[in-house]
Amino acid sequence: MVHGVVSPISASATPDVTAWTSHASPGGNGWSDIVYGNGIFVAVAAGGDGQRVMTSTDGISWTLRTPFAEALWWTSIAFGAGIFVAVSANNDVMTSSDGISWTRRTPSSRIAWWSITYGGGLFVAVAKEGVGNRVMTSPDGITWTGHAASITGSWNAITYGNGLFVAVSGNDKVMTSSDGAIWTTRTSAGLGADWNDITYGNGLFVAVSGSGQGMRSVNGVTWLDAALPSSTLVAITYGDGYFVALDQNLLDTPRTETTNGLTVLVATDIPRAQYPQLLTSPDGLVWTNRSAPFDSYWSSITFGNGRFVAVSTDGYGDRVMRSGVVAVIPPAPAPDPPAVEAARLAAERAAIAEAARLRQIEIDKYRTALFAKLVRGERPTVVEYNNALFYQIINRIVESVTDQILQLDPPKRSNVATINSIADGAAFYDAFFNPLFPATVAIYTRYGYTGVTERTLVKVNAKVQELPLVKRTGTTSIQAIATIENFIDRVANPATRSTVSSKVLITNGLLPAESPYKFSVVQGLASYPEVSLNTMEKIEAAIKAEIAKAEAPKLRLAAIKAKIATRKK
Repeated sequence: MVHGVVSPISASATPDVTAWTSHASPGGNGWSDIVYGNGIFVAVAAGGDGQRVMTSTDGISWTLRTPFAEALWWTSIAFGAGIFVAVSANNDVMTSSDGISWTRRTPSSRIAWWSITYGGGLFVAVAKEGVGNRVMTSPDGITWTGHAASITGSWNAITYGNGLFVAVSGNDKVMTSSDGAIWTTRTSAGLGADWNDITYGNGLFVAVSGSGQGMRSVNGVTWLDAALPSSTLVAITYGDGYFVALDQNLLDTPRTETTNGLTVLVATDIPRAQYPQLLTSPDGLVWTNRSAPFDSYWSSITFGNGRFVAVSTDGYGDRVMRSGVVAVIPPAPAPDPPAVEAARLAAERAAIAEAARLRQIEIDKYRTALFAKLVRGERPTVVEYNNALFYQIINRIVESVTDQILQLDPPKRSNVATINSIADGAAFYDAFFNPLFPATVAIYTRYGYTGVTERTLVKVNAKVQELPLVKRTGTTSIQAIATIENFIDRVANPATRSTVSSKVLITNGLLPAESPYKFSVVQGLASYPEVSLNTMEKIEAAIKAEIAKAEAPKLRLAAIKAKIATRKK
């Protein structure tokens, strides 16, 4: 029976109502009711050999607890507002915050309290028999107030759902209340049944009877036949998508044992089920019979911690059973493209950072070994320099670089900046002034020189090699050679000569800005063969020749005018 707040199931599991397992309970008590709350299952007993409370966190391992009075007939238990509250048919109430330590409370009247529930901030209990009000309410389980039922009845069970308390009786009666104080009689499904239990779930109230009948209602007011396929239903609960009811249609049958031809009566009250003892339904309409682990007088069932757990009042063997659990893997969230891309970039950056960290460790190791060699005055190989990240040191300059480093004081031989400076100088000198390995266009480009092409490379290299030692340490002289040779090639090359204007000649100091022969010079140069313009000297001579050609007509005209003037005299 569910008579209190049911804790929600874990999102990672769902109950398996097809698989049930029995578990031993301590002692020989007749367990009458069970509830789940505050992370534990708590069961109470209506009879037995003492300690009529037991607790468990998982429904498997159970521990006996001591109620405030051992011999009372505890009939029902509920959980709400952080406390467990149990009522007895011996006119008593007890409460506990943990299911372990219990305190006696005073009910509203001394009658046979049979069922209790919690809802809407209120505990409500109903009585099966006795003189006086058969309903009592309490906000805390401590202080109780009696209320009159709407009609005389043997109230067996009460539940709460959808803002309504609903109680059923053993003589086919139903009553409802929104506050637990004022009750209204309702018309049952008309089956004439003795209703044993009631629960609420999935928007539906469902009640079951000892004659195997059931009725259902969406509002607690109008009731319909639930058509349960059973015979002696004693309890029902709801949890995580399932109604589960218990059937107690059993026969006590004798059991004998035969040894050496002699048959002996072992017991006379071994229960044998006349019908499957479990019924399950996802909607309260369609029901399926299930088999219990073994035949027993299963009396109450609750749901908690992802499982259904039931207890038994009597029988041989285990007096607890619980359902299985099916793990549920939640669907993966739909990928968010920006988030996916951000995660990818983050992973990529992390991988790059890690690779850089590991690479730096490797470089530091190589440099430590290299510096140790240099400090000792030893000569590293090209590979050792390169491993230490001095890539500009090649075979041709390794000896020269090492010679210069070893001339330093030992402490300076492990200075990265110093070694780089020496290596850069040696690499620069080797790139442009090693006659055995002329510089390529790529080398000029690497060092930032512009204007060097495959056509001008030989001339540029030759003139660079001719530079005096004092001009070989800088870059200005080499760039000047490259610029001049690029200009000469532009003028000499028929393919680029058309781009040479008078402004270009003036900029390069080959033609006065005020010269009246700019057009004539440019036009005249267009007809020269390449070999006539492949040096600066030839270009200067060609320009002078073109200027002279342009001046010749003027000079002849001036001479003629001078002769005429002389004759006139």
